[in-house]
Amino acid sequence: MFDSGPNGVGSFIGGNTYIGLQSRPPPLLGEEEALGWFSVCMGLVGLHYGVGFLIGTAEKVYYTGPSGSIYAVSASLGLLFLALYAPLYHRLRDRIEFVMARKYEERSIGGMIAFLSWLWMLGITGAQILGVTYIVSVWGILDLKMVMAGIALLIWIVSLLDLRRMTLLFRGLLLISTLGIVLSLLASQSIGYYVHSIQAMIPSYLQASPGEILGISTTTILLTMIGMDFHQFIVRAKGSKESVMGCVAAASLLFLMAFLPTSTSLAAKDMGITPLGKNDGKTILPLFLLEAGESIKIYGVGLVFAISLLAVALNSGAGLNRAMSLTLRDFLDSYAADTKRPGAHPLKNLPIPIVALLNVSLALGVAIAGKTMIDVIVTFYAIYVAGVFNPFLAFILEDKGLARFSARAISLSIAFGAVSALLTLVYWLLTGEVPLSSVFQANVELAMTSLGLALSALPLVMDYLRLKGWLRRFLNRMRVP
Repeated sequence: MFDSGPNGVGSFIGGNTYIGLQSRPPPLLGEEEALGWFSVCMGLVGLHYGVGFLIGTAEKVYYTGPSGSIYAVSASLGLLFLALYAPLYHRLRDRIEFVMARKYEERSIGGMIAFLSWLWMLGITGAQILGVTYIVSVWGILDLKMVMAGIALLIWIVSLLDLRRMTLLFRGLLLISTLGIVLSLLASQSIGYYVHSIQAMIPSYLQASPGEILGISTTTILLTMIGMDFHQFIVRAKGSKESVMGCVAAASLLFLMAFLPTSTSLAAKDMGITPLGKNDGKTILPLFLLEAGESIKIYGVGLVFAISLLAVALNSGAGLNRAMSLTLRDFLDSYAADTKRPGAHPLKNLPIPIVALLNVSLALGVAIAGKTMIDVIVTFYAIYVAGVFNPFLAFILEDKGLARFSARAISLSIAFGAVSALLTLVYWLLTGEVPLSSVFQANVELAMTSLGLALSALPLVMDYLRLKGWLRRFLNRMRVP
């Protein structure tokens, strides 16, 4: 399965992970052990809880105060909403790109979703490179672009290795870094910040920018509901009851974990720990582990905590790169099959190491752009959500017999949503302005998600009216005698 990237999608932590459109995934039940609610819970938590969750949230809190916890809290709420869909996912027994491609007998639908998944993972990998770079920077390395290039190269090399046998090691390292945060808070007598961050949650959200709160929360919650990697644990549950219980338990556990990086950042500010140089809020968590960790009175323990976090980030980035390589190859295979010209795309026959190098090079470009980790993550979430959420909602309506849609409408919906979100992002990058800025509170993620969902709905609404005959009757009435 996947363990988490900056949020989520991340490193391989099991031997049977499957990504692809070319062949069927391995049997979910039977050859593999069915999962109880606790295993489902831990799997779902692992998808969100990672370096981005920790370092990204701590960075956001350092700059914005307790309201910076909105991403981490939204991730937990997303898992709670996922429980509403869990019985459906469990019944379908497959991930959405396979299900929708079969339903509409259109392979390109699965390919488009795979491409958007690749794009989403590209942003997450960029955030991983950012996280690793700023962990390394606490040891005084100041040429960050060179560090980023070195980290990208290291992630590429590690992604070519089979580290699945080291699953328990990387899980243990993530646990060590988490215990390090808790113990450092206790040893530095800062545990009260944990309670304070929970108490300050709602008031801080109400005082923060509405656009930012809505942009981060809406996009993160919707992504968690439809992200294809979350489905892998749900379909392997023993039953729909276990899948629902696993989602609810995961939401509760992740909510409690959301305030660990929040309290760490607040404590660090009051302790006088400051970021290294310009734009280095990402260093707050590792700096806190190094300084407060020494309060435990065990020589080098803070260093152990920081290195554990570094190793987890590298492994997670490498797992993402492997997943991206397979997903991109599958998208190109889908393209070649649909054009009935196998091998038509020049990238299709490239070896996986070359594809992986291309992926990590693009992710390096994302990292060099230098946004905050949460902004990078949510921006790429928005593209996936804009392209996939409405088509999947249409599939659910059709599955329940409430509506009917054509394959063409589904394909256009995916394209309209994703392209409009990308164009909104490009416009913002070129001009520094958000389209309809007053409406979206100058928040680009909210604009990307909202405009994308609105335009994505257009082909579906028109197709629904057409199939119902209402569109023809309306046009007939509009004709001039």
